[in-house]
Amino acid sequence: MDSHDKICFQNLLEEIYGESVCVQHMEQQFDKEQIASDCKVRYYKVHFTRGMKHLDTKQIISKEASLHENRALALLCEQKQAISPTLTSNLLSEKSHFYQQYADPEIKGQDPFDPITKAYAHTLARIYYINLGQHPEWLRSATENFEDRLWLRASCKEWHRNLTISKFALEYGCYTDRLDDLLSRLIAFLHERTIAGYIINTNSYRS
Repeated sequence: MDSHDKICFQNLLEEIYGESVCVQHMEQQFDKEQIASDCKVRYYKVHFTRGMKHLDTKQIISKEASLHENRALALLCEQKQAISPTLTSNLLSEKSHFYQQYADPEIKGQDPFDPITKAYAHTLARIYYINLGQHPEWLRSATENFEDRLWLRASCKEWHRNLTISKFALEYGCYTDRLDDLLSRLIAFLHERTIAGYIINTNSYRS
């Protein structure tokens, strides 16, 4: 832990509380690998005081992120979206850390009518609504070759390559026509939504 991290923790806490904060002590608890980005997420307990008040503690994470991820987080914070309080430390470097108040990822709604599920849905809807038709200059458009960007064509090519393996073809070949049809329909659907200006996050698996 260096002085830069301490200053960033302090700045984040001051944004959260809207008053002067003094960081007294930081405990690094553990690291976790984020599989999607191949970057470590570091977890800290930060002990601090506010004015003349007693010692408080917050759990905060730090993560090295790409410029793209940092810019996206900064944009959501600027729009006052319902995300955990976040501080991005550098929007010029290709790689830099961001600092964020810890939010338990295991807090999930149990059904579509659960208040937590509704809160998540409302948050996502607001993000889509605020950004509909708004295209930051640093965000590449998905209108050109989006099928390749989402690995849709790649998964199709891999499937057909595996059909040259007799055991695979014998067991799964009967599904090929249906999967090809579904893929064509999915690409057409995404193309229509992309033209309309929607932001789409999707995973496509052939399983």
